[in-house]
Amino acid sequence: MITAEIDTVAMAEARAAAYALLAHGFQYPDAEWYELIFQAERWRDWPDVLAQERPCVASLAAEVRRAITDQVTARTFDHDDRALHRFQAAHDALFGHTVSGKCCAYETEYGDSEISQRSAQLADLAGFYQAFGLEAASRDGDRPDFVSVECAFMSVLCSKEAHGRRCGNDDWVDCTVDAQRAFLQDHLARWLPAFTHRVGEAGVDPFYTALSRLGGELVALECARLELSYGPRWLELRHSDPEGETTISCLDATECGPGSVACAPAAGGARFTPLNVDIGGA
Repeated sequence: MITAEIDTVAMAEARAAAYALLAHGFQYPDAEWYELIFQAERWRDWPDVLAQERPCVASLAAEVRRAITDQVTARTFDHDDRALHRFQAAHDALFGHTVSGKCCAYETEYGDSEISQRSAQLADLAGFYQAFGLEAASRDGDRPDFVSVECAFMSVLCSKEAHGRRCGNDDWVDCTVDAQRAFLQDHLARWLPAFTHRVGEAGVDPFYTALSRLGGELVALECARLELSYGPRWLELRHSDPEGETTISCLDATECGPGSVACAPAAGGARFTPLNVDIGGA
């Protein structure tokens, strides 16, 4: 529970930055990913702010950063190229090139649900995004249940909460906090603990191991803050159904989803991807 001594604007901004780091970190490491991950503002302020509530967050954030910088001792193009290839190889080993990789990064692959239930979950996710005028950008892997998309959405909600608090708009704050609670309860907090546990147990690369531990701690902090249940460390993956996959529409859900969270959505339906969320510190 956030105490009166803690700056609630700074806390919301810090949570937004942490979610944005997770969103970016689990994306496939291309050249743009590699350049952005080194930006100084990605690491400024927010770990210490969150550490007021969850002390291990700061040390885990430092562990993630150290796992990155340890791979780069000289900022030359050739060395950067080799380091990028190492990140790519680790990502491939963990997540593969199919939906059901070694450490599956898609929510609806967890649990033995029927195809109709999975379609409903995907529609619910798309409804959340559209309620705030957002849609996933057309990128490989950007299904609405992809871990990076879900974390990016939470980053947006936290940023909107911070703006509402800064402006003294209590209705907007209540709306965004309610949306965070509903999204965590129905989606991210349900499966991300199992996902991060799989990544950590795989032990493929120090960066992804540290990033998964940070993700688990962030969601644990969020569940404590919002008085929600923290999901189990283990969930079975659903059985593969190649024929059923063709029946799922991932992003077109114009008439579904949680209408109760639609408070003043952005006009026009902004395109949204984990790479364009503001990751600056407080």
